[in-house]
Amino acid sequence: MKESIKSIAIVGGGAAGISLFNYFTKKINGNNVNITLYEKKSYVGPGIAYQDDYDFLLLNRHSKQMSVMVEEPDHFWNWYKSQYKVRFEQEEFLPRSVFGEYLKNVFEKSVERAIEKNIAVCVKYSEVSYLRKERNYVLMTRDGETQEFDLVLLCLGNTRLHDHYYLNGQPQFIYNPYPLKQTVSLIPKNANIAILGSSLTAVDICLTLKENGHNGKIDMLSRNGELPSVRGEAKPHKLKYLTYDSLNQILLKRNGQIRLRDITKLIKKEFEETGLEWKSILAPKSHDSNAKKKLEEEIKNVLHQSAWQSVLMSTNEIIEKYWHFLNEEDKDIYLNKYDRIFMSRRNPMPLVNATKILNLMNKGQLSLKSDVVFIDYLKDHTFYVQFNNREYINYNWIINATGPSKHLSGPCKSGLIGSLISNGYATINNYGGVKTDFDSGALINKSGQPDTNLRALGHITCGTYYFTNSMEMIAKHAKQISEDISDLINQSLQEEKDFVSI
Repeated sequence: MKESIKSIAIVGGGAAGISLFNYFTKKINGNNVNITLYEKKSYVGPGIAYQDDYDFLLLNRHSKQMSVMVEEPDHFWNWYKSQYKVRFEQEEFLPRSVFGEYLKNVFEKSVERAIEKNIAVCVKYSEVSYLRKERNYVLMTRDGETQEFDLVLLCLGNTRLHDHYYLNGQPQFIYNPYPLKQTVSLIPKNANIAILGSSLTAVDICLTLKENGHNGKIDMLSRNGELPSVRGEAKPHKLKYLTYDSLNQILLKRNGQIRLRDITKLIKKEFEETGLEWKSILAPKSHDSNAKKKLEEEIKNVLHQSAWQSVLMSTNEIIEKYWHFLNEEDKDIYLNKYDRIFMSRRNPMPLVNATKILNLMNKGQLSLKSDVVFIDYLKDHTFYVQFNNREYINYNWIINATGPSKHLSGPCKSGLIGSLISNGYATINNYGGVKTDFDSGALINKSGQPDTNLRALGHITCGTYYFTNSMEMIAKHAKQISEDISDLINQSLQEEKDFVSI
């Protein structure tokens, strides 16, 4: 008889942890199974991404395509229409905080389901800082409490944010902008502001400054000089060339690997089938391209956006497989040359947000600048920013919008992740996060072996799966992991029951 799994720890109570917990309570038969959920905040559900904040901070994906259950993509939408008491004008892209309320509700319903099945649930509002392996896994929190578990599931959310210019700790530098309700209120309305990055987070910051009546100059300082694309109405698209069959055929020809040029050829065919020219969408652009003009064109031609975004959205089902088999040399080339442009296309902003950004640009209040060389904090309490063209500008405040680091180095290797790596329970993935087994999400230890009782979900698996910051992909992996583990638990429970009856 196999050793049974009786105690489970889920570390992290954000979207990934809730999705996983929800699936467990649906799939585990119950009796003598204990689930402990650790969350360092004082509440479970929203995490950082969907915490309480301004209502004009919107989801960047259609409300009907957000769900903790991959098999029910409209689960959130149905909850909102049937149970949420407040209605919003922009229902296509609801406030992110509403999705946070939904996550809280899913958690509460999951707890009720667990109680009905005699699954014991415990929530500990404490940060797990250390893990050691004895007979089982011993977790230690920051306040020194320890507990042993048969199975540990890491749903840690995003790693630490980038700090390219080592500004964290300086007055008037906002390292983590969320919740914007709290951070932006610190800034005088006439301040000259630089935002590091031009991502969706940078867009949120600009919108918040605008809504709060800011009248000072705002510059986005971007490496690639690109704003996120404008979201059209993506529709279901069936891939014809970028498929599993195409992948398998290439793998047979190339001894189990695929090259970047193979993927490029398939993408080209996929776009041409829809009457699109792929280079105009995915090829890297010069820093000299006019961001304002490009934004105007995308808003004007939003129907064109819908066509190619439908193609990119459909790649969710195959993207991780292609990444898994991509030649290692080509992975490096892709990350250095194409990753940023793909992400700016793959994570577009709603049209309503794009229109507000364009208005700020037309007023001359917002600009996009690239090629920052150096940033220093001066004695007069301003930031000196030098650009590649020898121009320099002084800013009163700088807000960080660079996003989480893929690669584990420096502060990212502290705390729980650091203990996993130093003890050899996890190894660094050169393409991001930690190494995990592709099929199970199990962490790969220093001996190169997967540990199926220690698994990870979300951003720290980005080197394995590449695209992990979509709720759809999180729910997909949560379902796979929960089904695998639930089958093991239910099998061991049945074996115990059969053994007792003999």
